[in-house]
Amino acid sequence: MVGGEIVGVDLMESAEGLVVHEVNNTIEFKNTVPATGVNIPSLMVDYLISAGKR
Repeated sequence: MVGGEIVGVDLMESAEGLVVHEVNNTIEFKNTVPATGVNIPSLMVDYLISAGKR
């Protein structure tokens, strides 16, 4: 179990499908945002603002 609301998960392909390689407390977006077209940092900020209002 990993305690954290926002973590980075590194996945690797295997014969069985995707497997978790490691879980990180820091996240990099250098490749993810251009590859997906999703503004992940903005979504994280939205989430944190929403969580702060609870």
